[in-house]
Amino acid sequence: MSKDVDAILKAAKEATAARRAKAEEERKARDTAAELAIAEALLAVDGDERRIIVHRLEPTFGGATVHNRPAEGYWDKQTRRRQVAFIKNGGESVTAVTRGVVENGDLLQHPTLSELQSWLNVFPGLYDSIYSTIEDRCAGIDPGKG
Repeated sequence: MSKDVDAILKAAKEATAARRAKAEEERKARDTAAELAIAEALLAVDGDERRIIVHRLEPTFGGATVHNRPAEGYWDKQTRRRQVAFIKNGGESVTAVTRGVVENGDLLQHPTLSELQSWLNVFPGLYDSIYSTIEDRCAGIDPGKG
């Protein structure tokens, strides 16, 4: 191979290795921040795991969202709103209700809202997935048990 080809291949390998190292560093930072947020949330509720909801992201991305468990009355109201929205208006209204729950400032503990919204670029179905986790936990289904 020519020196030019060798130089291009070497530069590409170095760029790829640097990008992978940066992605791994970012993943570790998200994992650390999530673990700290979970610990702080548990301290705030005297260690009662039933009062927080953790939604872990893909292991290759790292991190998690932490929400306070919604009050039963609030959750019942949102479930009804989502059902009515689906029947009357379809997807857009359901998305608005889902977004309202996931982004609710009284529930969302971690990450910041702006960071959570930025993750939508990486995981387009993230809010639906988080909503499903909240829904499962409110129905009494614990992660890994059901």
